[in-house]
Amino acid sequence: EWGFAAWDSRKVLPAGQLLADAEVQGGTLASVGLVTPHDVYITLPKGQTTQVTIRVRYAGPLVAPIARGAEVAKLELRVGAEPPAELPLVAAAEVPRGNGTTDRVLSGLSGLLR
Repeated sequence: EWGFAAWDSRKVLPAGQLLADAEVQGGTLASVGLVTPHDVYITLPKGQTTQVTIRVRYAGPLVAPIARGAEVAKLELRVGAEPPAELPLVAAAEVPRGNGTTDRVLSGLSGLLR
């Protein structure tokens, strides 16, 4: 019982939380939202508070097509001085491949101008 009584779980991010936008190359959209696929919790000793830091990582730009819900990035979650935990982030929307050369060229040019 000590194990259950001595620890608290705390939700730090709800499922579907938009954390960042990732650039997309060759798609009908120039970027796609990155969201958590499920609730994210941390467990701490009861009564303890600590700093939680997050960092979004992805190798970009992402290349279309991208399916909604596809894992395309990582969330690095650090609780205090503990080693970071790595969790998946998924695409918030579908990004089809551009319909033609013009779409893909415009997508590439918009990426250069950002």
